[in-house]
Amino acid sequence: MRPLSFLSEVEDMIRSLNPAAIPGPTSRAIDFRQGLARLQLTPAGDLVAVQCFELADGRDCLKAVVHWADSEQCREVAVYPNEKNRLTIWKQSAYQLAQLWLDGAPDSGGSKPSLDDEMAEAEDEPLQASA
Repeated sequence: MRPLSFLSEVEDMIRSLNPAAIPGPTSRAIDFRQGLARLQLTPAGDLVAVQCFELADGRDCLKAVVHWADSEQCREVAVYPNEKNRLTIWKQSAYQLAQLWLDGAPDSGGSKPSLDDEMAEAEDEPLQASA
């Protein structure tokens, strides 16, 4: 699937789940050379950004990031289509992104730590031997 087609699928999914969630027109931008695309959902700057690329083994991959204008938090979703899921993965992933955005930004106090945060905490903790 092409980045703009996927973003259209995400927007359609948001509008079907909650028609009032997007207050006005949306805007899109794309860089075909780098496989990057962005869908701005609100004038405040809520957006979904995607990047399409080919993995080393030749498989396609799409990485999507949901960002809320009033938060420093964002959420990422990776999509790996294959022969078994190629017909359903796009709609499922669009639904997942739409639901993430509609759920709103996680609060910074109670949000799940990122893998980088967990690794940093692990480096600060002393190693303990097991018996």
